[in-house]
Amino acid sequence: MKGISINIFVLLFSGLYLGTAHSQEAFNANAAPHDVDFSYEVKVNLDPVTAQAALPALVSGVSEKKRSTIYYQIDPTPDSDMTIVRARRDTKNKTDITIKLRGISDFMGWLLSNPGLKLEGLGCEYDTGMTGDGQLSCDIKVETSNDTSPLDGDSVMERLDDSQEHLFKIGTGKPAKFSSLDACPTIATRVWKDIAPIAGCTDGATVEIWTFADGPLYELSCKTTTMEAARAGLQARIDSLGIVASPDQGGKTAKALAECSAQ
Repeated sequence: MKGISINIFVLLFSGLYLGTAHSQEAFNANAAPHDVDFSYEVKVNLDPVTAQAALPALVSGVSEKKRSTIYYQIDPTPDSDMTIVRARRDTKNKTDITIKLRGISDFMGWLLSNPGLKLEGLGCEYDTGMTGDGQLSCDIKVETSNDTSPLDGDSVMERLDDSQEHLFKIGTGKPAKFSSLDACPTIATRVWKDIAPIAGCTDGATVEIWTFADGPLYELSCKTTTMEAARAGLQARIDSLGIVASPDQGGKTAKALAECSAQ
């Protein structure tokens, strides 16, 4: 099973969570077996040359938003690379800090979604490209407005709420207080949300341009409950605009962390 034997059965189904009565609550009547039906986010990386040429048509009628994205390396390095820590801030100082477990099994997603764990704000979805099954990720994002506070590793670690700390512990196998965060270089990002509706997508699609050392990464994505329909819709949209899919379909997060590690 993925995630270090489901990360020791999600820390014995969180029975070790801070050694408190919280563990007993995890098995009360509110934690009865539950149904989960995770949605998808379908993504396609675009060839930068054809995407830039067609960008005005692709994002027509939608305002550009700029934001900075920072990922963090965890020290000591966890046995698994499933735990992601990320901060984002836009030009109006709207800030969000996210703890994400990526590449987990369906069973682990089911466990994390159990109400008895009380992971407030938890969201799970499959991240997938134009082929394959993708991977399941679960995260907790906390947003703040007019936020100019520091985003260095120590400051971000101190800002994690109880649910984020719990998810971090499940992912790394140890409480947050026994780890530290080292900020990676800031990545400049341009974002257009809710572009013209795309068949198969349940929400408005998003265009993002991430600035990496070896050049920009253009991505078109949308959320959906019907993966193949969304893939067909995304393909039809880029075909109609003369945009070609990039031969490199690697994810933004993996690229950002790899670039950070190489420095």
